[in-house]
Amino acid sequence: MPVSLSIVLSIIFIFLGLYSFYTVFVAIKTLIHVKSGKQDELEKKMIFDALGYSMLCIAGLHIIQLIIGIIWTMVTNRTRPFIPIISAGFTYGDVFSNSSLHIEAIIFDCLVFSICHKIVQKKYND
Repeated sequence: MPVSLSIVLSIIFIFLGLYSFYTVFVAIKTLIHVKSGKQDELEKKMIFDALGYSMLCIAGLHIIQLIIGIIWTMVTNRTRPFIPIISAGFTYGDVFSNSSLHIEAIIFDCLVFSICHKIVQKKYND
């Protein structure tokens, strides 16, 4: 992979990671406010809707990744192992390795939640 493309992809992934963690911390702060009674039912509903939508999206994407892995194994006759893009920890190599594309599962889950949270906020604020 060319160095310039690698730098651009790194910047994009860093931005998405920071954005997802920022939004999750805002959501946690919102949950604390909801629990303490500082927010109304609409804001509670927005948080729980975002959690539900993100759970469905994450489950769907992991099922798709599982199906692709099964098909990959059948097509290649186990000559080349399937390495999932979204995985947890150091199972398939270092987190910051150059060997293959790898997205840490917790960062991906936070990113999906942040996107769902923003969509739900737009839905209810319009």
